[in-house]
Amino acid sequence: MGILLIHLGSVAALAVAVALACRLGNFRPAICHALWLVVLLKLAAPPLVAWPLGGALWESMDLMAGSNAQSAVETPNRAPVARVSMVEEAGGVTGAADASAPAGPALAAQWLPAMLAGLWLAGGVCVLWRIGWQVRRVRREVADGTPPPPWFEDRLASAGAALGVAPPRAVVTPGPGAACIQIAGAPVLVVSADALRALGANAWDPILTHELAHLKRRDHWVAWLVLLAGAIWWWNPVYWWARHRIHLYSEMACDAWVVERLPGERRSYAEVIVRVMRLIADQSAPAPALGLAVWSAATQERRLWMIMKAKGSCRVSWRPAAAITALALAVTPAWIAPGEPGPAGAEADAERAAGWRLSLEPAEKVKKDLEESVSFEFRDIHLKDVLEYVSERWDINIVLDQRAVAPEKDEGAADSPAGAQEKRAYASDGHVSEVNIQNAPLGDALRTLLAPLKLTHQARGHAVWVTSPELIVQDQAAPLPSAAFEEGEILKKLGSRVNLEFESIDIRDAVLFMSDSADVNFVMDKRAFRLREGESTPVFGWSQPEDATDGIIDYMNLEVPLGEALYVMTRLLGLTYAVHEEFVVISTPELVGELGAQKKQPAE
Repeated sequence: MGILLIHLGSVAALAVAVALACRLGNFRPAICHALWLVVLLKLAAPPLVAWPLGGALWESMDLMAGSNAQSAVETPNRAPVARVSMVEEAGGVTGAADASAPAGPALAAQWLPAMLAGLWLAGGVCVLWRIGWQVRRVRREVADGTPPPPWFEDRLASAGAALGVAPPRAVVTPGPGAACIQIAGAPVLVVSADALRALGANAWDPILTHELAHLKRRDHWVAWLVLLAGAIWWWNPVYWWARHRIHLYSEMACDAWVVERLPGERRSYAEVIVRVMRLIADQSAPAPALGLAVWSAATQERRLWMIMKAKGSCRVSWRPAAAITALALAVTPAWIAPGEPGPAGAEADAERAAGWRLSLEPAEKVKKDLEESVSFEFRDIHLKDVLEYVSERWDINIVLDQRAVAPEKDEGAADSPAGAQEKRAYASDGHVSEVNIQNAPLGDALRTLLAPLKLTHQARGHAVWVTSPELIVQDQAAPLPSAAFEEGEILKKLGSRVNLEFESIDIRDAVLFMSDSADVNFVMDKRAFRLREGESTPVFGWSQPEDATDGIIDYMNLEVPLGEALYVMTRLLGLTYAVHEEFVVISTPELVGELGAQKKQPAE
């Protein structure tokens, strides 16, 4: 959808620029016609070939999507999402989604594009059917038409010889209008019997010159392009704007041919146009839809002024033609593709192409981040605040392992059960007495900062982990979350990037927000978490496991794939997850395999 909006926006901007150029530049009609034809080509060309101008636009769209996920996480009072379920009893797992629950915005986001695409396709089919019906009608009228009188054939041949155009077959029909070139197959000059009787023989010389000028200019090819573009962009106001201008300037360009070939008949030609307009008004019918003649009253004033006052050649010289060609080559390719992807973009593309698989091999961006020159100076501060500053100042994903570093002391926390800290042998209290780093690579700066705290850092995936050496060994021995299949919609969603920022949040609440924003079903094992205040045991005789976690994540500010964000959150709590075809199970490493097996059996 974003690609389509950027494409339509660029076409609209080009149309406005061309309209201003034609209005202020005092160009000849042929030049204005060519400029509007560039707008039509830009609109009709699919955004498959692109200049590498839009990488920033593409990246900004990704950031916008990430900011949406971030805003979801930062809304703590948001209503729970029905797609997230909990394990309610030790012997079974509830369904990953409630079929009777309303899908809400997620359902609208899923079906609205499909409905709009269906409406778009249905409209295009109707337009193509209408074109086919018009072609059949015109061919039937041409087949039923009669040959024109000999004097008309002679004047048609003379006009064709003067322009260097082979005269088309001419037929006389009882239909409305005056004369027009019909393009339902080979071009045919259709002449109205009423106009043939009402206009004298001399009045037909400029009319025939005008109609044959359409063939010389290849306007019948442009007419087919306009009709076929309408089958795609029938709903787009820019298309109708460009179509009207193309028709208008094609008529004016053919008028310029009449003025150049018959310079002494300017006034008589203008009078003929007025007589024809009066005749059409009396007939109360428009010109044939597939014809090249446009006899709209709104355009006649400009045409008459051009016929009486305009000067200059009816052709386009080589310099304007070269400039218009260069413009078409510059703007017809789409402006929305990111060009050659960088190392980070190549990694993301590879993840999306393969579905997704969690890998903690350091990404290229993380390697470059560790070489980033940083400078900071702090005294009497907690390590969390230092890393938060570095992360936001240099846009670096940093994970502070809450298993290794004691949280900041909160004077009111000890008075409340929710704020009571569990007894744990932290590797460090996280207190930084003094640090002064000036223009040092991030990797060296972290070593200087963490050495007094008996901590270290490690590059994992798209983030830099600050933890203890013992926990690094422990995490390396733990199996990574995995899926039993190579491809699937859920793997693509886990490979999409998210931007998460929150502080002191329960992972159960965070997962609710992520489920809504990423449209992923989660199954949370209630046995792995301590009961929150006000909660009761789900089953009689159920006891709280000793190793259950409180689920609180102290701080996180990451822009990583969703699957890696889940790894960070679960690993910090001693949990893990497993990916199934329709849901993601979050539990302890010991129970996650058991939950997957139970999920395959009907719940009691």
